[in-house]
Amino acid sequence: MLSMLGFGHGLFAQVGFNSLGVSTGMSTANSKFFTLSYEGAGANKLHLGVQLQGILYSEFARHHYSFTSQTTYVSAGLFFTYNLATTRNFLTNFRFGAAGGSDNSRFIWYPFGGFEQVIFVAPKTQLVFSEQVLYLFVKEDAFQWQPSLNVGFKFSL
Repeated sequence: MLSMLGFGHGLFAQVGFNSLGVSTGMSTANSKFFTLSYEGAGANKLHLGVQLQGILYSEFARHHYSFTSQTTYVSAGLFFTYNLATTRNFLTNFRFGAAGGSDNSRFIWYPFGGFEQVIFVAPKTQLVFSEQVLYLFVKEDAFQWQPSLNVGFKFSL
């Protein structure tokens, strides 16, 4: 019995945990994302979380990369993550949810979904890579589809 406890001590990915996450990313439509999230540990494989996200939205007529943006949206939302696979120090989640916010002149909302890969680099620190797509309900001539790649960290609480 003691050998089983000693063996299980090094397994981080198998244990449910509450986490605080920070991440940043960029979409193919030249928008930049900054996200602060809190995720609670669910009873099974489904977890609930909240997020605060800043979107530096680019309204350029052509897709090109620059560090400027015309509009900054701030939004808050709810999301669910579902654990697809776990190994000793790695897990893969499917993440889906919705958020709403504003740029102080108009309201936006968007559903989002994607996958995230979590690498446990220390018992309380995880490196997160995620692919996400969201659909901005903004205006007709905007780049509504925003597929993005994100990188960040989660810290177990």
